[in-house]
Amino acid sequence: MCGICGFTGNNKELLRAMNASISHRGPDGEGFFEDNGISLGHRRLKIIDLSEKGKQPMSNEDGNVLVTFNGEIYNYKPLREQLQEKGHRFNSATDTEVIVHAYEEYGEKCAELFDGMFAFALWDSKQKKLVLARDPLGKKPLYYSVVSGQIYFASEIKALLENPELRRRVNKSAVGQLLNFRAVLGKETLFDGIFKVLPGSYLVWQDGKKTERRYWQLTPKEEISNEEAAAKKFLELFDKAVEKRLMSDVPLGTYLSGGVDSSAITALMSKKVEELRTFTVGFGEEGDELSHARAIAGKFSTNHSEVIVDYKDMTKVLPKLVWHMDEPMADIAFVPMYFLTNVARNDITVSLLGEGSDELFGGYERYRKTVGIRRFLPQQIAAKGYLQTDMAFREREKNAVLSDKGCAGSLAPFLNSHFKSGNFLDNALRFDAEQILPNYQLMRVDKVTMSCGLEARAPFLDKQLAEFAFSLSPELKVKGKVGKYIVKKAFRKILPANVLDERKRIFFIPLKQWFKDSLRDVAQQLLSKEALKERGLFNYNDVRLKFFLQSRGVFQNRFANQLLMLSMIEIWHRTFIDSEKVPKNGLSLKEIGI
Repeated sequence: MCGICGFTGNNKELLRAMNASISHRGPDGEGFFEDNGISLGHRRLKIIDLSEKGKQPMSNEDGNVLVTFNGEIYNYKPLREQLQEKGHRFNSATDTEVIVHAYEEYGEKCAELFDGMFAFALWDSKQKKLVLARDPLGKKPLYYSVVSGQIYFASEIKALLENPELRRRVNKSAVGQLLNFRAVLGKETLFDGIFKVLPGSYLVWQDGKKTERRYWQLTPKEEISNEEAAAKKFLELFDKAVEKRLMSDVPLGTYLSGGVDSSAITALMSKKVEELRTFTVGFGEEGDELSHARAIAGKFSTNHSEVIVDYKDMTKVLPKLVWHMDEPMADIAFVPMYFLTNVARNDITVSLLGEGSDELFGGYERYRKTVGIRRFLPQQIAAKGYLQTDMAFREREKNAVLSDKGCAGSLAPFLNSHFKSGNFLDNALRFDAEQILPNYQLMRVDKVTMSCGLEARAPFLDKQLAEFAFSLSPELKVKGKVGKYIVKKAFRKILPANVLDERKRIFFIPLKQWFKDSLRDVAQQLLSKEALKERGLFNYNDVRLKFFLQSRGVFQNRFANQLLMLSMIEIWHRTFIDSEKVPKNGLSLKEIGI
């Protein structure tokens, strides 16, 4: 796990500034390669082959193919053997070196061979060709911009902003999307002129021209309907997925909430890892996850740690975390996750997490409602109703809060591409897996864990397991009132019944108390009439109404969440567009006095 950056052309000062801006992603070292036509930077977090032979950028034997790489290739050993049989010579024991030799053998299509999480930039000096590639499900981020005929890329947007030629402007067409989905979907970002390489895709830059190709995507194909066979196959694949992700030369552990997903990971890891370390975060209040996690930790005899978070501490780190996230994050769960990671990093360098289970196997409450929502309605109309059940701002609310109607955007492109025909549940799961998961949950996980130099791995997002999920009949994912049906069936003899039978538990955040304790005053200062007028994005009267309704206890958490999102956008604007510097120890914005 590392940070990468670079660009076509040469500018030593800029390359070092870009690399320095993402130093948190790789605290163990840095590397550069500069030649006619290309500049590559790398920040290293040592996970596999801790020797100096693992340094990047890394080249092939002849030095004409170079790569700067972020992530892990879990099947690198069999690929290495295949490539050696074809005559390729290796100089290290890293998974990184497999990429350059696989490219020599197969060209940019080599990305199709890799089983893992990755984002890499590969330079072919003979053809003067730059290849940017991202893993199938988008676990690792990769951004780019094109300025003055040159392409720039990086693991995080802040590195691209070191380029003085790139104008800092809000992408107004993305604001409405952010309000709806808590993230900007597709290839765009909230920054005008900065884009993402899409999951399962690679981008080729050659002769000043850009070509993008998709090499992998989820394709629903109903093949498996037998419960017993499906449960057996799931457990086999999931066990392999966990096993792969134990590949490490440094200490590893797992985050444990006590729910189905993290408990399943803990159960399997406890058989494979001596003295497994588990970590849980909470607020010391009724309703949080501490007692649930404690019970699972006891059952599987883990070395367990608990992190208790204070509201005032959460408020203080908001500017720092917005800087780390690059874009406003509306899910406040990223704040306690940061405190958890900061503590866990003292003992481990790699952690397994349960992300992706709900999106692949139908865990959320809204999936159970898909049949009722679409009854007697065309797919796209039903889809609009389905999506609105979980939006931060529904369409009516979004239109009311936006003073600049040019920011509203449209749902149509996403509805048209994901909800044309076929099984509605499969379409909903594919939409979430392709759009919400990589741009929201996985972006949050990557940026928060890497802010502390910790690598997060998600076994539920194993490529083979994802393909298996989309070969299941819908009834094996959502059956009656039970979501993730096949996952729970597979673990019936392994996990306690109370864990498997409880309703989907959302990570507990005492937002009502936090808003009352310290967040409300900060939000009111950030969303003052003067500030909103200066931005020209949001309607002050509607914002004021939300504060009033929140204080009166009307849909309190919903309005608190919306006000929090608008506050995050304002902090983001001051940090990145207005270029207010955020110190690495947090606070700023006049020491959170705004």
